[in-house]
Amino acid sequence: MAIIYISIAVVVAALVFLGVYAVKLMKSSRQTMENLNRTTQLMQAEMNDVTNQTALLNEKTEYLKYDMYNKKQSIKSVGDSATELKNTTAELLRKFKK
Repeated sequence: MAIIYISIAVVVAALVFLGVYAVKLMKSSRQTMENLNRTTQLMQAEMNDVTNQTALLNEKTEYLKYDMYNKKQSIKSVGDSATELKNTTAELLRKFKK
């Protein structure tokens, strides 16, 4: 009969040990999950910031393209006007020489 009581005591001790270990494991897992969630939130915030910065950079790039096109057109217009002025002046000089 003593063997039965000893066996029951060993089983109860094993169950208590298992329960204590399971509780410690749950606490540790909960803390790890909280850390993982915080890290994920920080990474998401960084990704949102990178996305916003990329959009801003694209917007500025488009503005620069537009601005450069306008300036190119202005310079081309000045060049065309200078050529037209040269031709008009040459034509006037020919008319005055006659």
